Amino acid sequence: MKSKICILGLFFLSFVFGSLRTQTTEDRFWNWFVKNQDVYYSQTFKRVDNISGYKDYNERNKNYKRLSDKLSQIDPYLIPVFRPVDTNGIKELLISANGYKPTFPKIIKLIRKSPKLKNWKITAFEQRNLNDSIKVGYASKERAVVVIDKDTLQGGYISIQIGYEDVFFKYSNQSKELDLNIYVRNYEEGLIKHGRKNAVKKLLKNLLGEYDLEMEIDWINYIKLDENNMNGLYPIIRLRELIDKRKLERKGLFNTSQN
Repeated sequence: MKSKICILGLFFLSFVFGSLRTQTTEDRFWNWFVKNQDVYYSQTFKRVDNISGYKDYNERNKNYKRLSDKLSQIDPYLIPVFRPVDTNGIKELLISANGYKPTFPKIIKLIRKSPKLKNWKITAFEQRNLNDSIKVGYASKERAVVVIDKDTLQGGYISIQIGYEDVFFKYSNQSKELDLNIYVRNYEEGLIKHGRKNAVKKLLKNLLGEYDLEMEIDWINYIKLDENNMNGLYPIIRLRELIDKRKLERKGLFNTSQN
């Protein structure tokens, strides 16, 4: 009898450890997230500006770091981004690589393995912002890029603001990806040049989304806009339409003969 119990015990242990060995890193991450999802659903993970909120803020920082550490076991470039709970009670967890292209396949693999959770939307990559009134500002003292919508500032002191109306482009399509010359109004302003370039990159990410920005464009050359010589330049907002048209053409879904 004892020998049978021992055999059954060994069989059970071998089954458990065998199952653990067959789990991928992605499986282990999602199993962990499912167990801890309530913590991340209930917290907002945004900056706190009052002293009474510091304790809660520190706790949220610890939880965010735990999640980041778990993701870094898959790839150190993975970044978790949370969106607020919407009117339907759904909270979004977005996994980004901050535009680091070599990590993209790992994001896709991770999202494909994500479980279906009742109160969650799991998204790959930073998505397009369809608000065409977005402006991006560069805070020169803090050297940080912040995003502004049409009326509301989301950040600190802004020394420069730049919107889609300040950016134009030309393109070459000799390969699958586009080569771009980006023409920026007031691009060269001494030490502000670096910040303005970062602001334009942020605009492009809002316009195209993280994935299309990296996968559809090969290289970008930034040039100061000469407003007396704008022949052949397209408003930057047209770049979204161009990218989408090229994607449809590759899929054979776009009639190139139509007017």
